[in-house]
Amino acid sequence: MATGVFIVVTQLPKEALLSWGWRIPFLLSALLVLPGLYMRHRLDETPVFRAFKKQQAINHRQQREERPVVKVVREQWRSILLIIILRFAESVPFFLATVFAVSWATTQLGIASLTILYIVMFTCLLAYPMHVLFGIMSDRRGCRQVYIFGALFVAAMAFPFFWLLESRSLILMTMGYVLLINIGHNSLNAVQPSFFAGLFHPPVRYSGSSIGAQLGAVVAGGFTPFIAKALSAVYDNSWTLVAGYVVLTALASAFAAKIAPETVLPHSP
Repeated sequence: MATGVFIVVTQLPKEALLSWGWRIPFLLSALLVLPGLYMRHRLDETPVFRAFKKQQAINHRQQREERPVVKVVREQWRSILLIIILRFAESVPFFLATVFAVSWATTQLGIASLTILYIVMFTCLLAYPMHVLFGIMSDRRGCRQVYIFGALFVAAMAFPFFWLLESRSLILMTMGYVLLINIGHNSLNAVQPSFFAGLFHPPVRYSGSSIGAQLGAVVAGGFTPFIAKALSAVYDNSWTLVAGYVVLTALASAFAAKIAPETVLPHSP
């Protein structure tokens, strides 16, 4: 949706785009808050959390409970750090392909920006069924195994992705995006909610997974375009160091997934 809106907005005259057109995507994004709130309030709590709340009501502790955010940072900070590392394999290739590669392919390879944006939009549409597929796979093989597979696949695709971009062939470039995003990124993103929540005890799962995921998004994803730009400038806009960065971060995530538990056993606070 975001890519589609961006494609439409970029068709405006330059003066209109700079004066008011750039505001359109931000205003439209506000509409997504309503369905998001609706879905959040319609979700059922997990059996583990319902059992915890029932036990908590039975115990009926008189003392004031410690805030979940404080509790999870104090007791399970290692899990938060683990999530930050886990997010590299998912966030780095996504921001690389949707931000850095769009600019790099346009300026260095002479590919029309609309061509890359249409490819990005196609991979975003394909992400819907791919998330379902990897969700089913995680139910059968476990989130950790799927995550390790996805991280290693991202590492394996780092160099081929740029080779396929350099071909300037629409089919080959699309193949590169599908492999990196729809198999590599989607396999990771699809299992993150379940995998990350399972790293924490039930009373603090929401707080712990949210803190780790958001910090990981900033550290792993937010800085990726800047890091990629800096690395490419080292060797006259070459992508070699950029691909190497993807490999190293993806392998770090694979190792983090390897040592992470599938699910932390519940306990009473």
